[in-house]
Amino acid sequence: MKRALLLAMAAAGLVVGAVGACNNTASHIFIARQYDPKNQCVEPSEGIDVVDGPAPTVGCTAACLTNPNGDVYVSGMCPPYPFGDTVVGGDAGDAGPCAPALAAYGANTTCDAGISDAGAALPD
Repeated sequence: MKRALLLAMAAAGLVVGAVGACNNTASHIFIARQYDPKNQCVEPSEGIDVVDGPAPTVGCTAACLTNPNGDVYVSGMCPPYPFGDTVVGGDAGDAGPCAPALAAYGANTTCDAGISDAGAALPD
């Protein structure tokens, strides 16, 4: 009887341990627009990282993110933000490259697709 009880307790411990070891953390792609300081515009939206957390919500104030490589991105997605990026809120003022990046984002100044002459004919 004691042996059966010990086996049952050991089995229960394994089940609890296995359930605890499972990591069901939600994640999602973090979307942002890269700032082009030369042309003072933002590129179209792109996925820049996968972040842990629930599905993103909308309606957050735009934030400026700079990564360790010096790239500058702007996004209206709510946190969590990509790990390792420096985040500056929408009230950045003159915070380095973030002020012009946030201004370009706010004005929706999208970089063209490399077409320098709007009157040029496009290839077939």
